[in-house]
Formats: sequence, C-alpha cells, structure tokens
Amino acid sequence: MNPANLIEEIRKSLDANNILDELTEIKVLKGGKNNQTYKVDLRTGASYVVKKYFKHSHDLRNRQNAEFLFTTYANKVASNFVPRVLFSDAMNGMTLFEYLQGSPVIDKEVADLEVKYAIDFVNALNDKTLKKTEAQLPDASEACFTIKAHLDLIDSRIDVLHDVLNKGKDQDASEFIGQLAHHWNELKRSIFQYCTNSAIAIDLALPPEDRCISPSDFGFHNALKDPCGAMRFIDFEYAGWDDPAKLVGDFFAQLEVPVPEKFAEVFIESISHNFSGAHEFKIRSKLLLPVYKIKWCCIALNVYLPAHLSRRQFSNPLVDVSGLQSDQLSKAKTILSNLQKKNYELH
Repeated sequence: MNPANLIEEIRKSLDANNILDELTEIKVLKGGKNNQTYKVDLRTGASYVVKKYFKHSHDLRNRQNAEFLFTTYANKVASNFVPRVLFSDAMNGMTLFEYLQGSPVIDKEVADLEVKYAIDFVNALNDKTLKKTEAQLPDASEACFTIKAHLDLIDSRIDVLHDVLNKGKDQDASEFIGQLAHHWNELKRSIFQYCTNSAIAIDLALPPEDRCISPSDFGFHNALKDPCGAMRFIDFEYAGWDDPAKLVGDFFAQLEVPVPEKFAEVFIESISHNFSGAHEFKIRSKLLLPVYKIKWCCIALNVYLPAHLSRRQFSNPLVDVSGLQSDQLSKAKTILSNLQKKNYELH
C-alpha cells in the first residue's frame, strides 16, 4: 500500500469513529511480525496506534475480531495491564488503540518483578466472578481442552512441516524436522504411558470452570515497560478461552524473550486458585511443558510455510527470507538441544 492510500484509509477510519482531528504524522512501528502497525499523531497532541491486519485465504482466523473482543474485555477487568481499544473498523481491517509509552523487555530484565506482572495480569483476566459474567470471547487459536488435543496439535504441526520441508531445497531444515519428529514420538510415548499409569483420561474434556481466558502468544515479547517500570501487555490476535496448562506452556516456551523455567513453579502455583481443579491443573501444566517446547520448535519453522511467510512479508516487505529462515531454524535447533539435555521426568 502506498503512503497516500494508507493516509486516506486511516483518515476515513478516524472520521467514521468521530475522531476528527488533523493528522500530523504517521510512523511505522517496528516489531510486529504478522500485521502493519503505525503510530498516528494528531494536531491536538493525541497519539494512537493503528493496526492493519493481514488476511490470507489459508489463514481463516479473524485476528482483528479476536483482539478487539479480548482487549475490550481486558479494558473492563485488567485495565492497568493493556492499552485502551477505541474502535475496530472491519471494513478497512484496522483497529485503533491507545499509544503506550514504553520500551521492549529484554532477556536480562526478566526477573521476579516482571513475572509478578504476568501473574497479576492472568489473575485479573480470570477472576471467577468477572469471567463468568463479562467474557463473551471465542476460543483461543489452537485451543485444546483434552490432553489428546494437545498431542494432536503437535502431530499436525510436525506433519505439515514434514511435508513442506521434505519437498524443499533446504537439506538442513529437512534433516532437522526428522530429528524433531523422532524426539516428539519418544516424548509422546512417555506421556501416554504416564497417563495410563496414573489413570488420567486423555480424552476427558476440561470442564468450563477449569478453562482460562488466555492472552495467547503470551510473554514478554508482547510487553512494554513504562518509565516507572510498570508492565503493559499487547498483541492479542490469538486470545480467547483455552486450557491454562497451554498458557503456561506457551509462556515458558516462547522464543523472543525467554522466561527462565525457575519461575514455572511459582507461576503455576500463583494462578492455580482460579480453577476448581487446581491440583489437576498443576499436574497437567508440568506434563505438557515439554510438549510446548516442541510446539515452539514448530512455530520457529513456520517461516518455511507459505501462508506464514506471507504474513511476515506483509508486515515487513523488505524481509530477507533466506536469512529469516536460517535464523529461525537455528532457534528451533537450540530449543530441541536444550530439551534433549533436560530430563523432564514424568512422575
């Protein structure tokens, strides 16, 4: 989209939602990997974030609607943790948010205080009374409500990657997906055996009261720290109802700003009171954590899949595809190597 068309689209969206002030500057915000995000300054001095969403025939999830519904809910129950959402313009594929002053979180900054912000955010979202009456939300992207669904999710991701990478020219990536599949099959067998020995039904659906409202893709890669040190969370395109064990797995397995696993026990314990089956949640979280390490190996390799690569190119038309794929493959190798070294005992 050329700058003139972009300005015109943003102007129309603002006008349609009674924000009539004159535009003075539009600036591209870096960091988004799936969409185009802009800081919009107005004559009065007000600043907003405009997010323009990617659409693809092979990616049917309504990211814009999911993010708008979740942020609207979070504005009611956890307003200190998220930007205000002002409007969602489905026709032009744009949503307007409050502009937050803040800096990205880096690896070395992830400590007790940062993890406490994440815990407090999850607890605010999942207040038992509020989520029952206020949360009219869809299921999260790839929501899983049985142990079997979690395992099937990884099977599906590996199968898709296996088909694509084995047909491609990247021999290194093709060999790696074979190694990943082998490790996954071993892990899956140990989980089946543990569930059998512990009389855990892998097909039993999690009851509604033990599901959570998940920001999804949750971590400090989607957070900003303001000048006073307070944390705000952003980017909720995948959000909705989910298994809290999946929230835990994603939080401790995401790639960009890793959260040390030494915080896993306190994180799990601190949010467990939101669920009637707190003991079962703790068991399921520990059982599934290595599963989500495998999932994030697969996520790292998404850049080899045409639909995902199209999103990356939509958000950054100048992206170096070969360099990006090489970097992501390296990340996946690191995750798998660390997983192989760590003994996740199932007991």
